[in-house]
Amino acid sequence: MELLMRYFVATEIGVANLLARHFDWASNTLWFEEIPNARDPTKALFLLGGQDSIIRSERVKRYLTSHGVKQGLWFDPTGTHGKALRPGSLGHLEIIRWVREADT
Repeated sequence: MELLMRYFVATEIGVANLLARHFDWASNTLWFEEIPNARDPTKALFLLGGQDSIIRSERVKRYLTSHGVKQGLWFDPTGTHGKALRPGSLGHLEIIRWVREADT
């Protein structure tokens, strides 16, 4: 499924054109200092997949922990890019738990 999604997203003419010509990776880097309340697990939740094909999730995890994020960091060693947003996935359930916890 992941391979199929990657193929169709990467080869679809509109997406490929947008990424190749209009997406500036350097301008879309989010530094820790730019994330409001990043160390507060009631206000920030980071979800990372160990098998992400776009970012180096282990490196991002190290970066966040080196800046003091101890809670609010959810890491799925087998997770792929965006898997946590799929309904029914463990990451999705974690998001729902986090939002509900914030409401109480």
